[in-house]
Amino acid sequence: MSRRGTAEEKTAKSDPIYRNRLVNMLVNRILKHGKKSLAYQILYRAMKKIQQKTETNPLSVLHQAIRGVTPDIAVKARRVGGSTHQVPIEIGSTQGKALAIRWLLGASRKRPGRNMVFKLSSELVDAAKGSGDAIRKKEETHRMAEANRAFAHFQYIECTEMAITEFLLFVLTATLGGMFLCGANDLITIFVAPECFSLCSYLLSGYTKKDVRSNEATTKYLLMGGASSSILVHGFSWLYGSSGGEIELQEIVNGLINTQMYNSPGISIALIFITVGIGFKLSPAPSHQWTPDVYEGVRFVRKIPTSLSISEMLGFFKTPWTCRREMLSPLGPRHNFYLFK
Repeated sequence: MSRRGTAEEKTAKSDPIYRNRLVNMLVNRILKHGKKSLAYQILYRAMKKIQQKTETNPLSVLHQAIRGVTPDIAVKARRVGGSTHQVPIEIGSTQGKALAIRWLLGASRKRPGRNMVFKLSSELVDAAKGSGDAIRKKEETHRMAEANRAFAHFQYIECTEMAITEFLLFVLTATLGGMFLCGANDLITIFVAPECFSLCSYLLSGYTKKDVRSNEATTKYLLMGGASSSILVHGFSWLYGSSGGEIELQEIVNGLINTQMYNSPGISIALIFITVGIGFKLSPAPSHQWTPDVYEGVRFVRKIPTSLSISEMLGFFKTPWTCRREMLSPLGPRHNFYLFK
């Protein structure tokens, strides 16, 4: 057993004038060659110039600038399968403030002129107003993270030690099933395409085989999916028989009109069975009783934004910022912070 103690978390001290930790963090970043007194002098002069420009409290302007530049997410280079991908990762509040300070100082130094006091004060004022190079750097980072959101599953595969070939095969098969469903024009394709999508969903929801909850979720998902498929195909059989043995949608309509079966009880029974079967697959109320168990079993984030797709809700692309916490915590993931609105 290692005898080394755990590292204590260091907190920034307050500066002598404003008694604020954020000011001291900014001073430590301005600091060069050990000249801390010069860094304090630059920042305090910049704060006075901000007060002259805006006629407001410079500390509030500084807080507003840092808050505006602080990113919600960041991207990190990950080498997967012989190529490097910019994978979106979660960052905490402390790391976000450090990035914001770094971007603000970098944008200040790139401004024309030799007076660092004037450049820093101008950049802070622009950032507080929502403009400037630091704000553009944040927006560029968010755009890159949004563009590379598809690569988020690589880090999940890496931290859960999954077989990437099988994972991508399931995702590709499910995608093909959805594509065929979009162009379906007959009952066979309408039934086979969702089943192709559903079977991959069953396998992906139970992909973490060592997790008991994942196995339970897969079992419940499979049973409910099989029951809904049976109900759906039973409704299709009523529709097939009532239309005179037709499987294409247009021919079914023509067959119902020719045989005058469109007002028969068989059509009502077929519509009821089809609605129930599709309802249990899509899980709208009141057919959603099985969803929370599967939702808990795949250990996805508990707060799902409306921008996420159904495939992400079912665990196709578990976000990389939850997987490590899930593996370390027996109680499951913590609350999600935000994800690509």
